[in-house]
Amino acid sequence: MDQIKEGLKISGIHSLHGSWIQKNSENSAQIDLLIDRDDNVITVCEMKFYNTEYAIDKNYAQEITKKINAFCTETKTKKSVFVTFITTYGLVQNQYAKQYVQNELTMDHLFIKP
Repeated sequence: MDQIKEGLKISGIHSLHGSWIQKNSENSAQIDLLIDRDDNVITVCEMKFYNTEYAIDKNYAQEITKKINAFCTETKTKKSVFVTFITTYGLVQNQYAKQYVQNELTMDHLFIKP
């Protein structure tokens, strides 16, 4: 968590973190990691282990929207929600990455020497 927060440049902001799963629903949703920050922002982290840059396609972009909508509806949050992708080698910069992703981190951010 320390490396993720450092990579996002939010290490000085108090936060809580965990995962989220929508239960009791025909259309279930899961979020790998949430960072609920004291600056009225929730960072939704999608984790993808892939052997090259990860490409978000139209279907996965719709899945991201579904997850965010389900989370906001169920939790009734009034905070801003930002999407971060944590991937092995980064994202392919296509229209979906530009539209849906506010931040991205790679494994280089996770293995920082102190």
